[in-house]
Amino acid sequence: MIKIDNNGKGIYTVYLSGDLDELSAASVKAELDGLLALQPARIIFDLAGLVFMNSTGVGVFLSKYKKAMECGTLFYVKNLTSQVEKLFRISGLFKILQPV
Repeated sequence: MIKIDNNGKGIYTVYLSGDLDELSAASVKAELDGLLALQPARIIFDLAGLVFMNSTGVGVFLSKYKKAMECGTLFYVKNLTSQVEKLFRISGLFKILQPV
């Protein structure tokens, strides 16, 4: 579901796969909390493997964005599937996660 790579210089790539919904949200939040504790400069979310995301997934990004702002971490996103991209547009997530 979640894999995190350190790209160096405070930049991390988070790979999400499968579903981001009620069943997976807690574990994703916990992993992201651990990553944000390191106060990275940037987090790039690679969503190529994310098959499904609902409003709970939107909530995960929003809650972690608030925490990221406290430590100065910038969020970016890449490789969105068409379904996930549509949800990002509708929910306004592109305002806080810039495409790379």
